[in-house]
Amino acid sequence: LTFIVLGRPTSDSIEELRTGDISGLPMIGDVNLFFNRTADDDGNEVLEVECEVMIAGKHEDDFRGKGCGYAALSMLLSYASSPLPEGLGVPKSCFVAKIGLDNVASRALFRKLGFRETKVVEVFNEVELKYDTEGSQCPEWVKGDKREYD
Repeated sequence: LTFIVLGRPTSDSIEELRTGDISGLPMIGDVNLFFNRTADDDGNEVLEVECEVMIAGKHEDDFRGKGCGYAALSMLLSYASSPLPEGLGVPKSCFVAKIGLDNVASRALFRKLGFRETKVVEVFNEVELKYDTEGSQCPEWVKGDKREYD
């Protein structure tokens, strides 16, 4: 599942976006969920939903570090974990992220979203984070508005 992230104008004088106005906005990244069947530590088949975010491209200086990745991933996680039919009904315990050990900003982003680091995979130079369903710092994810565009 992929959501494309568009850069919204930051000027205070910009009118509220109207239907159709999104075609001129720059694509600044995407957020993804990959649905996988895997085995848990006991060998039982479980659902794992890998989360990924990328804010990059031509406009990265304008949009990185400004909360775009947090907002986009938060809305995607909120949608995916909402009960059917409004969302996909994915249990929050299924969410996982795999991030490069040196990607400090991304690791901090996922911790802010309620994930905790569960293991380091040295061979891939990455850390695995899972959503902390029992943590005391589980934030409420941002909910977006549903709109249809032509």
